[in-house]
Amino acid sequence: MSTRNSIQHFWSPTEPVGALVGDEWYNSSTNTLYKRLVSNIGVVSWVELTTLDSAGNKIITNPTIKDYTEQLYFVTVTKNAVTLSLSNGSYQSITTMAGANAITLPLPLAGKGLTVQVNYANTPTTLTFATTRGTIKYNYSNVPVPTLTNGKTDIYVFISDGVNWFASQSGVNF
Repeated sequence: MSTRNSIQHFWSPTEPVGALVGDEWYNSSTNTLYKRLVSNIGVVSWVELTTLDSAGNKIITNPTIKDYTEQLYFVTVTKNAVTLSLSNGSYQSITTMAGANAITLPLPLAGKGLTVQVNYANTPTTLTFATTRGTIKYNYSNVPVPTLTNGKTDIYVFISDGVNWFASQSGVNF
């Protein structure tokens, strides 16, 4: 039995002929990268690895993801204020300081979501959310009431349309 020790790379607007399992094809007309793979039922086909939009962002179309875990990012609060960054992920945990605590959300980007877990410590007196642009719109226009009790946790969920953050307090007084 012979084995092939190299992967061929194709760059063309049409599907290459004679490609083998492991080969890669960049469709230059759609900016899409494919890899030739064998499925778990023995079917050999091209699998889309990535598509780039006009801004160069990666797009994955219709994936099935199993056993997915999102990384929890722990935010350090200093001087009772913190500005969150989406580059730290979409699940962030904050432990409050004594006194007033202010959390500033990042710029609203269409399709982005952010879950903020607030852990109350050191007798906080207030908790407020603000945004660097746009507004935060709460369901039924009701600004949530934070627990503000040592040892308790509230969870807030924010989803953006690119202009505003839409928010709700999804869990309270854990």
